[in-house]
Amino acid sequence: MGAIGQDHLLNVQELRHSDTQIQNLYNSLFMTELPEASITPDYTNREETQFTIRAQAEGVAMIFAKLDDASSENLDTIPLFDDGAHQDSLAADGIFGNIWTTSPMTKGLSLGLTTISPENDTLNWPGLLQQIPTFGPVDATDLLVSSDNINRDGKINPGENIRLTARVGNPSNQNIEHLKILISTNDPWVDVQDRSQSLDFLSAQDTLNAVYDAQNPQTFSAFQIAADASEDHLIEL
Repeated sequence: MGAIGQDHLLNVQELRHSDTQIQNLYNSLFMTELPEASITPDYTNREETQFTIRAQAEGVAMIFAKLDDASSENLDTIPLFDDGAHQDSLAADGIFGNIWTTSPMTKGLSLGLTTISPENDTLNWPGLLQQIPTFGPVDATDLLVSSDNINRDGKINPGENIRLTARVGNPSNQNIEHLKILISTNDPWVDVQDRSQSLDFLSAQDTLNAVYDAQNPQTFSAFQIAADASEDHLIEL
């Protein structure tokens, strides 16, 4: 068994996540497929966050959503409905849904499911979605070129290895701990070598730059620019 994350920080997380889901499938004797789940936040109200939860699983009669905090302690377990009246699309279409509201918390949540078959067989699927923020959104206001290895002019040039640090803002009323910043692109002229960086703490209604440390890969995101990229090529991140 193995798992490869998008970068060095995510490898262990992805391995743990894969291990959990493989155990789930084994416990079901491989007679079922992994359920699909989504959770969409509404940050309009800064005092509380409303989530729309949807799930889909093969051959089930009922689905329950389990919300856990960062310490894996259960915060709430709610039923999901397939009646067309709970943000679940159409009635009896196999998509279950419901609304869940919580006060903002400094650390992320995880979403798991419990599925119950028509024969009353129960399967638990913990941690299908993880590190779900309860407030936001955090704004990436700027990206700074902290290192460019050829001419060191602070600009992105063809053939260079670029290290970017992010400037992020927190417009919410909550402090943020252990913030992870992911920078990605689908540009064929860019090889993403390490897309994540992190901030230990970001105060409420504050803006902060990640502090670049060449010896600490958690403080920057790294990209290799193709040598034959044109000088005027625009990269979308």
